[in-house]
Amino acid sequence: MLSRRACLLTLAVLAGCATPPLPHGIRLIDAERLQKRIQVEQPRTSRSDTGTLRVAVSVVNKADGRLVIEGRAIFTGAAGGEAPSGWKRVFINKDSSETLEFLSLGDKANDYVVELREAQR
Repeated sequence: MLSRRACLLTLAVLAGCATPPLPHGIRLIDAERLQKRIQVEQPRTSRSDTGTLRVAVSVVNKADGRLVIEGRAIFTGAAGGEAPSGWKRVFINKDSSETLEFLSLGDKANDYVVELREAQR
């Protein structure tokens, strides 16, 4: 049986290895690799002048060099789901952040999923 000290040490090590949970509506493609390379800030949502849903997601580069990140949005609402948007690409320098912004096609959208992936260079 493990001593109390050994149990606490094991828990501390496991807590240090845990990755923070992703914000609502964010999905990473190749999540294991990407979570080590980027940090995703809480998305900001608003309505445009025409009533469409706008979502903006800031991505922070934690890697040793420049990253190319692609994102797309899938909006859902009372009328069902919209087709995914096209992929948008941002270039993020080391220790910097960039923001990806998406607009729904219609004014009935009330939720979203933003998919992020590392782009091929």
